[in-house]
Amino acid sequence: MPRSWENDEDLTRLSQEQLIDRISLERARGNKYKERCRRIPLGDATNRSGNEDGGGSNDDDGAASAPPAKKRKKAASYEDIDLSVRETIKSAGRKFSVMSSLWLEQPSVTFSVPFESDFDPDTRFDSPENRIQGQLQDLYANIDTTLHSYFEKKGFQALLIEGINEQRSNSVSRIRLLCGPEIFDVKPKVMKSAALRNDAFRVLIGWKPDAIREGIASKPGYVTMAPILYKDHENGLLHKNLFMNPELLAVAQAVLWGPSSVYTDAPGATPHKTVASLWGLRCATPGLVAFCCVLAIFSLSHDLHFDPTGAATGIEYFDNFQFYLKIISDGVRHRKKAMLAVMQFWNKTLFSHTLPRSQKGGLDLTRQAALLAQEGDETASESEHEDEDQGEQEGENGGFDDHGHNGAPTDGDQLNAQDMDAE
Repeated sequence: MPRSWENDEDLTRLSQEQLIDRISLERARGNKYKERCRRIPLGDATNRSGNEDGGGSNDDDGAASAPPAKKRKKAASYEDIDLSVRETIKSAGRKFSVMSSLWLEQPSVTFSVPFESDFDPDTRFDSPENRIQGQLQDLYANIDTTLHSYFEKKGFQALLIEGINEQRSNSVSRIRLLCGPEIFDVKPKVMKSAALRNDAFRVLIGWKPDAIREGIASKPGYVTMAPILYKDHENGLLHKNLFMNPELLAVAQAVLWGPSSVYTDAPGATPHKTVASLWGLRCATPGLVAFCCVLAIFSLSHDLHFDPTGAATGIEYFDNFQFYLKIISDGVRHRKKAMLAVMQFWNKTLFSHTLPRSQKGGLDLTRQAALLAQEGDETASESEHEDEDQGEQEGENGGFDDHGHNGAPTDGDQLNAQDMDAE
């Protein structure tokens, strides 16, 4: 209530004309306040392109804090890119983020190195240089050939990165703000509070009191192979069914078919326009699986911004993504039984509409999982049996010790006009 209106006696002393003037003044003040509020940037993922939190800048008790002051950035120049293809490039960046890589590593270096037609993918993760070349190989393989001529242009690189950042921010928002409570069976207030997320999920996403080793000593931290990556983690079974946790597939559903898809067992059957249909997706990729693993872990963490390294947790999100990608892509390329079963499970769960249906009309997920497990056993070739023990170790434990260490390096929901209608 305005200060001058706190006392009824003040009102009785005003004439009708004075009262009308006072009302008009207070309305003007209110409209000015509302306009000023509209100009204040929200402290959540919808206004962040590079560092996303998806859950607002919340204090531990869930109360929103004032957004930090941000330096004005120089607008990117797209003058060397035709107007007709700018949105196409950004859309390619969004797709690349989900299906290939969460972040673009050293983009200026990536687009300056020559493409090696005889590159050996088995060496991709052997050195930083090979990682860059592997990333360049992915760009050429997964971005339409009509855009290859733009690769060396600064405008292309800026637009591509903008698309990657927007999609990452959008994905975080979908999980933390919209459908995380349904996927992970918690109240909405848990997903909105960093402190409550930490209390509820830190063990699930890999926290251990002895995670980080320093000589013979150890200290608390997060292991790479977190329980959430395993299907039977609730029963303490962390030795099989790696990357087959249904919650990870629900994360994929929300990203590809929209938040409402987590309420149905047949996400691909939705009549609505979705990014999956916009991108023409027909199957899962190792990059999609790794993307959903890291997105799920971040969404449940108490980190506020989705950076390559978590500021609060210290989780190496990008290094973990690269490690998961290596396990899956190497396993598929070398026909490892466990990783072939992973890709088969993701493909048939997310992209198949011919599996048995329950009487309610949805997919019978219990029977579906049993069928996929059976088919995975039946489709493994005899020649793989001699590698089965090694494959199971790589596919189920990832070659880790009991602490989950892996040898990996230890050193806002902005949608464009084309994607706005896509869930």
